[in-house]
Amino acid sequence: MEQFYVGVDIGSLTTKVVLVNTAGGMIAQAINRSAYSGREVAARLIAALLQEQGLNAQGTAATVATGYGRVTFPADREISEITCQARGIGAVAVAFFGDGAVNEGAFHEAANLAAVWRLPVLFVCENNLYGFSTHYRRVTAVDDLADRASSYGMPGRVVDGMDAEAVYDAAAGLVRDAREGNGPALLECKTYRFRGHSRFEPSSYRTQEELEEWKRRDPIPRLAERLRTAMGASEEALAEVEAEVSRLIDDAVKFAESSPDPAPDDWRRYLYAP
Repeated sequence: MEQFYVGVDIGSLTTKVVLVNTAGGMIAQAINRSAYSGREVAARLIAALLQEQGLNAQGTAATVATGYGRVTFPADREISEITCQARGIGAVAVAFFGDGAVNEGAFHEAANLAAVWRLPVLFVCENNLYGFSTHYRRVTAVDDLADRASSYGMPGRVVDGMDAEAVYDAAAGLVRDAREGNGPALLECKTYRFRGHSRFEPSSYRTQEELEEWKRRDPIPRLAERLRTAMGASEEALAEVEAEVSRLIDDAVKFAESSPDPAPDDWRRYLYAP
């Protein structure tokens, strides 16, 4: 398997990218001179050089060394949003989190840099109203958490999280935009959890009336009814789907329970640091 390295030198007015082989020989280079330099420019130069040389970073070991640190893209790792952009492979990273996370610094830092670097990321906030036992309006001054997207220069969209079709349509449009190079977006799904934040929680902070109201909007029966009325799905077909889903869940649980414990070195596979 061919291996190569990508050297990146980012200055205030110049971004230089060099492709070298494992022996240190230069394959090709590209230089961008403009008032705007940085990682986004470097990513575009890398993608252009790879295409020009007929090289494919997908399935190879590519290392990018930048002024911000060193990033390694091994073939056996899951790819990040920065990797997607640098390789130009059309993939999009999707991050799921709850309403409580939007008040944490990590969310704002990630959203800001994703927007600055125009990374192909879809931030999905599952707003189920409560961060553990605290209603989000007690700690947030806006009704729609998606409104925060505008402060980072990215689109924000609110969707009924209890409507499967609406979520699919909204996500598909934002993913398409990210693939076309338009940068990240924030999708807020207004939803609800029927159980407590954890098993032992009594959920005394919400009323039974509120719970029952949201249960009437359960997305699974709503989608099933739509399949019956709009697509003529039979009860037998829906029962088959439900049985298949139950089987997949049972198989997943059995696989997890029968799998060996992670090895001590496995932490290296799922963490990234410059």
